[in-house]
Amino acid sequence: MLPIDGDSNDLYKKTSQNGTVQTSSYHQMIEEIRQKENAEIEKRGVLLVSRSSPNYSPEYTFENFVVGNSNKFTQAACVAVAKHPATQYNPLFIYGSPGLGKTHLLYAITREISLERPSFNIVYVKGEDFTNELIESMRNNATAKFREKYRNSDVLLVDDIQFIGGKVATEEEFFHTFNTLYESNKQIIMTSDRPPKDISTLEERLRSRFEWGLIADIQPPDLELRIAIFKRKAQAMNIVVPNEVLLFLGENITQNIRQIEGVIKKLRALSFLKGEQITIDLARKVVSDILSVPETPTITYNKILKIISKRFSIPEEDLIGKKRSQEIVRPRHLSIYLIRRLTDMSLPAIAKIYNRDHTTIMASIENVEKEIKLSPDFNARLEDIVKELKNPD
Repeated sequence: MLPIDGDSNDLYKKTSQNGTVQTSSYHQMIEEIRQKENAEIEKRGVLLVSRSSPNYSPEYTFENFVVGNSNKFTQAACVAVAKHPATQYNPLFIYGSPGLGKTHLLYAITREISLERPSFNIVYVKGEDFTNELIESMRNNATAKFREKYRNSDVLLVDDIQFIGGKVATEEEFFHTFNTLYESNKQIIMTSDRPPKDISTLEERLRSRFEWGLIADIQPPDLELRIAIFKRKAQAMNIVVPNEVLLFLGENITQNIRQIEGVIKKLRALSFLKGEQITIDLARKVVSDILSVPETPTITYNKILKIISKRFSIPEEDLIGKKRSQEIVRPRHLSIYLIRRLTDMSLPAIAKIYNRDHTTIMASIENVEKEIKLSPDFNARLEDIVKELKNPD
């Protein structure tokens, strides 16, 4: 293929298979070559550097990330990294149980940096995919391309880094990739379901490097944050969910935020198909499909008050009364929590029993939820009470 003139923007001639002469610009020619290279390298399981940025969903932004006590520190760290890569927290290691928003934050960082620094080469990969790509590159003698992809990045984001643990070749490759980027002052961000010290299969030299920067955790959301997330998702889908339904959902979907969007979508679909308003009964059907919410028709609030009164040697009238001594307040919170968990009563109805407003009832429930997380012994004693309540009289 010969240029007609000498300029880089001039036309080039090439002969097609049927013998006709076609012309194209220099840039068109380069783009055709690039596309062919991309296709060939993708067949071998390795992507070109220019294709490394993730195909993130547009709703995964910092603006759409609902912030509460359980995640505000980590969210703030991610915003700081997005605004000033490799200057504050490097590496940034985020850990927490599945479904709490770690990937959302990675995508939000990617989006923010892409907008503010469009020239940056951003590479996102899952820990398991890093291993698979390395294996494919070794099989196809393409390790140079593999290393070019990762070691030439300005920002490297690795989701579920724990999956590289125990894989000798992968750990070796990531060790050198980490060193190259860190020494070049490039930003490294990783997520995991546990902190580095608890990834038992991870090499010590990697574990120590993961701890060089900032380690930030995301805890399961408390009741208020769960309700806020449900409300935000409902607003995004343009559906009206009554407050009492939001409270019910927030109390029953307690661990995995990923389930929230599915619950809202199903509520919308059932409401439309059945021609019904969104109610607690409809919400209960949706939640039972996901979590198998236990039906406890034989457990009444009277039975719960009776059991708590007996367990703590406190008169029932004091449990629902105004006395605020510590020996009464804690069992009172526990009785409120159990009534909400084991009966069909709404928060306003429970508030009426105790002659309090529903925000006080919510606070009581949150106090018990916090103690459950902090104290395994308390949780064990609580489950003993639940078993006693579920037994026939």
